[in-house]
Amino acid sequence: MLSILVLLSILSFSPSSALDIDDPVTATQARQSEQTVVNIGPSDRQAELRIPGDIGENETLPLVVALHGFTEYPWYVYDYFRGVKSVDDNRHLLLTPTGTENSDGYFFWNGPPACCDFYNQNIDDVSYLSSLISTAIADYGADQNRVMLIGHSNGGFMSHRMACDAGNILHTIVNFAGATYGDFSNCSLTGYPNIVNVHGTNDSTIDYNGGQILGESYASSSDGAVYWADRSGCDGTSTQMGTMDLVDGDGYNETTQLQHLDCAQGNRVTHWRLSGIGHGPTFTDGSLINAAFDWAFNQHVEIEGCTDANATNYNENATVDDGSCEYPPPQVPGCVDYNATNYDENATVDDGSCEYPPPPVSGCMNATATNYDEN
Repeated sequence: MLSILVLLSILSFSPSSALDIDDPVTATQARQSEQTVVNIGPSDRQAELRIPGDIGENETLPLVVALHGFTEYPWYVYDYFRGVKSVDDNRHLLLTPTGTENSDGYFFWNGPPACCDFYNQNIDDVSYLSSLISTAIADYGADQNRVMLIGHSNGGFMSHRMACDAGNILHTIVNFAGATYGDFSNCSLTGYPNIVNVHGTNDSTIDYNGGQILGESYASSSDGAVYWADRSGCDGTSTQMGTMDLVDGDGYNETTQLQHLDCAQGNRVTHWRLSGIGHGPTFTDGSLINAAFDWAFNQHVEIEGCTDANATNYNENATVDDGSCEYPPPQVPGCVDYNATNYDENATVDDGSCEYPPPPVSGCMNATATNYDEN
């Protein structure tokens, strides 16, 4: 019990940008009244779904699922990621579910073993979140091909578990200050979502370089990206794609974008390294969710390959034809029956032209015989 109490003191924190997480009224004041708000999910564990007020009758929009950290609440993540503002700025639906309360009164997600089902409650959060996503798609205009999870800390861990166990329903996961399995062989293969690992190098809560929680290991931020790059057939070495200012809005580009290019599965894998940043920095004016949304849905990476579906090496993920298409040899019509007199050894398809010698006719072939048959 003591080790868990010590752990709680480490994992429980208040980022400088957050509102009072114990006061939902304060957080609610920041929400925009013109958005449509509905509650979905089971009666004992409903989640709030926010929809832009100007969504068209038959329009579908991306769905962003925001996952809070350990001990946190949905309204906390509203304000930390500035998700409510993003609903209108980026035009998407926002789903904010709640984890399960443990015996200490703290809410958690049942992510990879390191975090944070410390009392072995074994909640099936994968099915819970998958069901919420299905409802948002079926009933509220969420685009099934544009589902993005963004999670902080324990929420980041949970986003990685979803990528493993429900990857086929996800477009992108954005893991901030969380991690994937220390042993990636425990990550099931269900799909190839885009992976965005975002982590501060000075994080003293979830170590940037990987570590353990109560004896359960978790991967470093860079290793987590490498694991997914290897699975997705991407370059093993990352390429620096630039820098940006995500934290504090002070004009200092503390974030380096390290992307594994040329993924054979058509997805993308990147690692955003926040130099000198800890576990709960200030993302000014929704800088993280804005950058992640833009990366996921607005930045299109060209994938070279054969784009002709008739070719033997057609690549369904290719967007630019590189001239590499290969085709089977053309069919050669002719007689393919070697018993025919006009058998063509080069023919690949029979054209009905085969000719055969006349069948033998039994009879007397001796011309001096009285019953000689000339046929």
